[in-house]
Amino acid sequence: MAEFEPIWRLSLRKSLSDASITPPVADMVATPAGPGGPFILIGTIGDSLAMIRTSAGVVEIKGLGESANGAKIVAIRPAQVDVEVAGQRLTIAKPREGSGG
Repeated sequence: MAEFEPIWRLSLRKSLSDASITPPVADMVATPAGPGGPFILIGTIGDSLAMIRTSAGVVEIKGLGESANGAKIVAIRPAQVDVEVAGQRLTIAKPREGSGG
């Protein structure tokens, strides 16, 4: 249960009218977090939200257009996200169960 503590602390109720300011991808440095990407995909909620684990081990919920670890999320599909890092597009898939990711 302790693994879920960071998720329970997340503030998921945000105002839709408040625009968050995120720096452009070019101003951020992507840090590898796992095989093939700047973060590890834990799972997706439909095609609108992705739950990720950053290289620091922090679990975050991200939506389309948001940045995570230097990568801008450009598409979300069941068990996959497409990100753009330094002008290149990359697909990150959820690791299979038992693969340690």
